[in-house]
Amino acid sequence: MRVYPRQDMTAKIFRIYRDVRFSNDKTPYKDHASGVLIGGEKKEPNTGAGAIYLQIGPEEGGAAGMWSLEGDELARFRKAVLDGRRGAQLEKLLKPLLAEGYSITSAAQLKRAPKGVDPAHPRVALLRRKGLALDFPAIPREVRHSKELLEWCVGRAREVAPVVRWLLDVVA
Repeated sequence: MRVYPRQDMTAKIFRIYRDVRFSNDKTPYKDHASGVLIGGEKKEPNTGAGAIYLQIGPEEGGAAGMWSLEGDELARFRKAVLDGRRGAQLEKLLKPLLAEGYSITSAAQLKRAPKGVDPAHPRVALLRRKGLALDFPAIPREVRHSKELLEWCVGRAREVAPVVRWLLDVVA
């Protein structure tokens, strides 16, 4: 069974060369390797496409979701979070993941509730976000540089799949 049914996924490995034109640090190479699987209609990692990201290096980790939403995508996300049924469904999907060490992240978030939203709304923390992604728990030390890393990553992708599918259903 596929974890993300009906989704065309595009793989992208990020270049290891750094853009040093405007940086004080002229080190020509990054100290990590990273890549992303992108699903949905858009194929860019910083758009409303659903993505699974992995970085290996001194700072390691993975994440999945929609890092940044703008315009109509953000409006659809907030409408779904405000909806009693769909918003409750998202909360139900997030609760066990947060208990297992995942954390919610996004490219940006508002300091206050969005315009027209009650600051006491039970999902105001989600409504303030301009995207929704889940940082994976820390990669276990014994897995980091072994063949088991792939299996660990696939396991995390399976665990967060319901949230990514929720996002693709309401935003894309």
